[in-house]
Amino acid sequence: MLGWPREELENRKGHQVFHVHEEDESQCPILLAMTTQTVYRSKTEVFRRKDGVPVPVSLNAAPLSDDAGAEGVVISFQDFSEIKNYQDEIQRLAYQDTLTGLPNRRVLDERLALALGMSDRHDRCLALMFLDLDHFKAVNDTYGHDAGDQLLKEIARRISTCVRKTDTVVRMGGDEFIILLQEVAGPESAERVAAKILEVVAEPVVLTEGKARVGVSIGIAIAEGQTVTPEQLMEQADSAMYEAKRAGKNQYYVWG
Repeated sequence: MLGWPREELENRKGHQVFHVHEEDESQCPILLAMTTQTVYRSKTEVFRRKDGVPVPVSLNAAPLSDDAGAEGVVISFQDFSEIKNYQDEIQRLAYQDTLTGLPNRRVLDERLALALGMSDRHDRCLALMFLDLDHFKAVNDTYGHDAGDQLLKEIARRISTCVRKTDTVVRMGGDEFIILLQEVAGPESAERVAAKILEVVAEPVVLTEGKARVGVSIGIAIAEGQTVTPEQLMEQADSAMYEAKRAGKNQYYVWG
């Protein structure tokens, strides 16, 4: 399983050969099974193959002793890679939009609550932006839903290029997106981001079936400190987006 031929392991300290951990050897829970005389069980250990590739394992480590005292440890283990990959995928799906790869609503809720708390402590502004694509239904009707998905992925990529790494772009579902700008100087800063988004979204999208154009209506809500709850701020941004729609679409509107 670890790629070592028997002759290369004989007379070597197996622990130093294959066990990967950050603590020094004296604190290794596997080796401590000797001194504690207790069985150690874990599903979070990592072994190292001969070629250096790490292998997550589940294991039992039991002390081995005779009349003279502790001699060593017997370790039984199995490759945990497939199960761990499955667990990681479940975790990823819980926090990520499967189509665009963007964070999902769960991530937004956590980051928005944290951003409002930071805003309150440090007296800083933040902005929440609701985006709804204009004329997206026409793309689906003309080219089909696969083309619509292709367009959404490209729009998600373009929107992401307009914000900082510290900001959060979320797909809410359908053709709706939300952006959390965690720190802005004021409404003008958010408006500059909105103007940039309007520009990049307006560029034609090359699809397998042909070219398509969409616009975007953007609602902006500004908060400073915890003067509003996350729910209230989202309602304000949502209402502002509908004001942008009513005003003719493909533009932004700042709440209040």
